[in-house]
Amino acid sequence: MHRSIPVVFRTVALLAALLAAMPAAAQTPASAAGEVPPAKNPVRSAERLGQIVFEASSSRLSGDARAELDRILKILPQEDDRRRIQLLGFATGDAQLVSTNRRLALDRVLTVRQYLFERGIKLARRDARALGTTAFGEGPADRVDVMLGIVDVPAPTERRHK
Repeated sequence: MHRSIPVVFRTVALLAALLAAMPAAAQTPASAAGEVPPAKNPVRSAERLGQIVFEASSSRLSGDARAELDRILKILPQEDDRRRIQLLGFATGDAQLVSTNRRLALDRVLTVRQYLFERGIKLARRDARALGTTAFGEGPADRVDVMLGIVDVPAPTERRHK
């Protein structure tokens, strides 16, 4: 045991010498210095083309919703545009019924997706995400956001039912 004490002291002395030789900025983690380290995969921005509003507990397109989709179809870029069309579905309801709300949000997204497909927008350019009651973005709670580009959406929190 007595032989290991000098080894520990030499190791501590070596680490202290290395730390003393380092610049102060390298010794402090970025978060402790008040800086945010750059993201490995920076999020590309997305543009909201429109919001399709639904009646509560419904996935049926109203006349206003169809008019908004027709307006969006007129401003969508041509097929050679590499950006993706992202459909983000939301639904209000009992916060305890997460799966029910996400199912309704999915039905809404699929309804909008089908409408776009019937009017010539290829499936390969569209992503559909059912977010349920997740608070993201601005607008009515019962809606589908039509976005152009890449959208960074926080993961929804799930509640387990017993």
